[in-house]
Amino acid sequence: MMRVFFLLLALCLSGCQSTPKLTKAEKIAQQQAEAVALADKASAELNDRGHRYRDITYQAYLQSLMQRLTTAEERQQYSLQLFLSSNPLVNAFAFPNGDIYIQLGLLTITDNEAELAFVLAHEIEHVLQEHGRITRTQRSKTMVSAHILDLLTFGTGLAYLPAISELSSHSKEMEFQADKAGLERWQRAGFSHPQITEVLARLNNGEVPRDDWFAYRTHPENSERVLALAPLLKPAELSPNPEGFDTEMQRIRLQATGMKLKRRLYFSALRDAAQLSSPWRELFEAEAWLGLAQYPRPAAREKAWLMDEDAEDWQAQIEAKKEQYLQQAQAHVTAVGAESPVYARSQRVRGDVERLLGNNDAARTAYQRFLTLSESPAEQAYVRTLIEKL
Repeated sequence: MMRVFFLLLALCLSGCQSTPKLTKAEKIAQQQAEAVALADKASAELNDRGHRYRDITYQAYLQSLMQRLTTAEERQQYSLQLFLSSNPLVNAFAFPNGDIYIQLGLLTITDNEAELAFVLAHEIEHVLQEHGRITRTQRSKTMVSAHILDLLTFGTGLAYLPAISELSSHSKEMEFQADKAGLERWQRAGFSHPQITEVLARLNNGEVPRDDWFAYRTHPENSERVLALAPLLKPAELSPNPEGFDTEMQRIRLQATGMKLKRRLYFSALRDAAQLSSPWRELFEAEAWLGLAQYPRPAAREKAWLMDEDAEDWQAQIEAKKEQYLQQAQAHVTAVGAESPVYARSQRVRGDVERLLGNNDAARTAYQRFLTLSESPAEQAYVRTLIEKL
């Protein structure tokens, strides 16, 4: 009986012992490990879902830019990796596991290598200063902004969104820190630009609602960021772009605009198309105007998201302008010349425009031109059904 008593006493004492209290350094290490594990899952899902843009040439260029901005020791210690995201919206974000994503759309608003390097330097500092770990400990695990949902995937509801929210929505203080340290890093790497803060203003130019980057309310306004950086700027000439940079940027912008049209982000596509050269500018502008006329609901959703207003009000406004949009599309598509490499595609668009305007003869003529030039059996079959309905 006494043996049983002492056994129970020993079990009680062992059970009542408190868990050893972690030191501050151990707690920080534990938090960082948790944040890295969460980031690994989020980044893996981005990859699995096809959100990494598979472009070997441009990926190699971005890696060379990363090497210019960082030391070998930093890249190894923080496991820094840079990826180009296939998302056509304007954004960039960094995870605490060292994965940095530059979204395809960001390249549509950067005019030169110096601006792109400044954005990258900013994201590098988020990783090096462990902002992701700090952010996660300050936020609820389930917190995710509706605007973040839209900004990343425009409503596809991927499972990694809570992780992105936890790890990449930084406070005003953190943004200022990343701006300041990023600017210093950028300058040490030999970059210069007489008006580098212009890129901050462009981040909020009609594509990111209310606040910049991830649209978090905690972020500082761009005007605040510009004022904070002003005393640190040095008079300098614009550092030169590498050979072929402008050509590559034009190619990236072309693909980003095409992706926006596929996602029915017509207002954003219109803005980006204006930067392209002919004949793609005229074709994409025509497709965007046509999209606004054909699909007022997603167009209203995009506009309401951008303006933080009611989608139903916008849908009524867009529907009321249907004929105006079709006339815009008609004007742009007729500007595509017959010698153009996109002429066949333009005739499919022109046929749709004329059909919706009620010009059946003109629609039939455009569709017939498309059939003689197109090499896609599936599209040919569909266009034939449209002709039969005229």
